[in-house]
Amino acid sequence: MSAGRALLGACLVACLAACGAARSAPRSPEALRYRVVFDASLREVEVELRGALPARLVPIHAAGRARFEAAWSEAGPLAGPVIEVPDGARAVRYRVALDGGGGDPDAPMRFPGAVYAPTSAWLWAPEPRDPAARYPVEFVLPEGTAHSALFARDPESGALSFGEAAFRYVSYAAFGALGRFAVPAPGGCLEVATLPGSPPEAAIRTWLEAAGDAASRSLGRLPHESVAVIALPTLGTGGGPVAFGMAAHGERPTLLAFVERDATPEALGRDWVAVHELSHLGHAFLDGRSAWLTEGIATYYETVLRARAGWMEPRTALSLLDAGFRRGERGGTGRTLRGESEDRHRTRAYDRVYWAGAAIALAIDVALRAEGSSLDAALLGAHDLRRERLDDEALLRALDGGRPGTATRIAAPWLDANTFPDLASTYRALGVRRSGADIALEAEGTALREAILSRSPPLAAPPPTCGR
Repeated sequence: MSAGRALLGACLVACLAACGAARSAPRSPEALRYRVVFDASLREVEVELRGALPARLVPIHAAGRARFEAAWSEAGPLAGPVIEVPDGARAVRYRVALDGGGGDPDAPMRFPGAVYAPTSAWLWAPEPRDPAARYPVEFVLPEGTAHSALFARDPESGALSFGEAAFRYVSYAAFGALGRFAVPAPGGCLEVATLPGSPPEAAIRTWLEAAGDAASRSLGRLPHESVAVIALPTLGTGGGPVAFGMAAHGERPTLLAFVERDATPEALGRDWVAVHELSHLGHAFLDGRSAWLTEGIATYYETVLRARAGWMEPRTALSLLDAGFRRGERGGTGRTLRGESEDRHRTRAYDRVYWAGAAIALAIDVALRAEGSSLDAALLGAHDLRRERLDDEALLRALDGGRPGTATRIAAPWLDANTFPDLASTYRALGVRRSGADIALEAEGTALREAILSRSPPLAAPPPTCGR
């Protein structure tokens, strides 16, 4: 038992009079409010709910179930991790341990003076609830510490609240001795939190200014007006300046990145991971079977957008894409593309999933451009669905404007096939010819190649308050 538990209180005292009335109607979730209290060591968190309580509270993720410690109402202890709320209760508390998760992004990770603690580890959802409701939330942290950008803040009162998206999707979050600053990007703002041990702020700024600029060159702006970024320091992975990244579609869209402690501004300034992850936030959240599409779009754009931002020449970008396609052709376990997508974490067939998806994204882009459109325009047309949870067929229909069209036609033959997508007609349109281990370019496809890959003009201005 930690010393901080005394700070939080071992249990609720019987300080609230029982109302004595039986529950006669569903309780209104609009009146429900959360208070999230961290102990002095940031090893435990106690969440208190007051107001019109629901019938039960349910952890939003298995990571929370595994770390549940105890729950109380004013009448005494309650069982968990699913907490049945007693009739007449005015408040309920539950306590969760923030022990380490071994690098699992859905579980806590500890750093000197700080903890990475996503909502998967500590947020319980009310049942039943109104999907349109919003819930005020207050964080209570040890003096001198802070939390990362997590939930929406009222511009006038500064009060925090969250809605249904916080229960449907995990939100990445960090608490403690954080570095916090904002980085302007075209049409949006990156709200950054760095944990102790991260590279200096100047290096992080260099990285995110470049990544935000590049990532905005598909939609013409950042995918959301506000995107949180959490930098978790790592050491000696050998995987480049950013070892790994993930994107979360939570209440506040978030980029989580494992950044090498000694990464230089020069190395970070050309990192592709942030561009890839930010690209995920430009369309709907997809299920595991549909990973080929979300990863394919991001893998395609991680190269295309860096070329548009002037990081590389179009020919270099095409060579990188072709090298990836070759790896995808060699990879895989013989499953269908959907099967490979669903089993990718077990089989490690990432090259097949990512690069088959990227090949389809390229083929869709080329086909749409022949019709006077583009993948950029299709994504912009489906932009209003970026907070939804869809499958691959639904997103393809959305890219087609609501009914099966070019994107669906291009992708459909490959979803249940165990062969890599055929790029022969796409390469002919682009004037790309494989030559040994590399490619050769022909004059015929020059205009199309330049339309996809040439440096684009300056984009939307950032919000005037970002970084000020």
